[in-house]
Amino acid sequence: LTDVLPCHPYSAVGNMNLNSMLIENIRSHDYFKGLGELSTFEEVVDQIYYDCTYITPWRPGTHKAQRAAGMCSGLRGVSNAGVPSTAYMLLFKLYTLQLTRNQILRLVTHKDSPYIRAIGLLYLRYVCE
Repeated sequence: LTDVLPCHPYSAVGNMNLNSMLIENIRSHDYFKGLGELSTFEEVVDQIYYDCTYITPWRPGTHKAQRAAGMCSGLRGVSNAGVPSTAYMLLFKLYTLQLTRNQILRLVTHKDSPYIRAIGLLYLRYVCE
């Protein structure tokens, strides 16, 4: 694909410049696994339109900023990281599609939903060089 925008060098390792706990939780979430059925840019944009109601990395009320300690430490496999938001799971899905310049432009100028535009801007922020 010659029209794909270059990514940040550290974006190539597959973490999209996001927190590693967030990426881990996105990859293991059932909703994200279900997004595997979507194979086109248009399908993902439609999903953003129908499913996004806020743009935050974590679903509100599920993420605690402090670190777990004692019996709930990360070494025991228990995390207080929270649930990733639908918006960030869809953002990561777009990252896996390697968007072209035209597709990114379509996201940031989309007329139907402010969430589609916001995800387009987040894509530029996290992925593009």
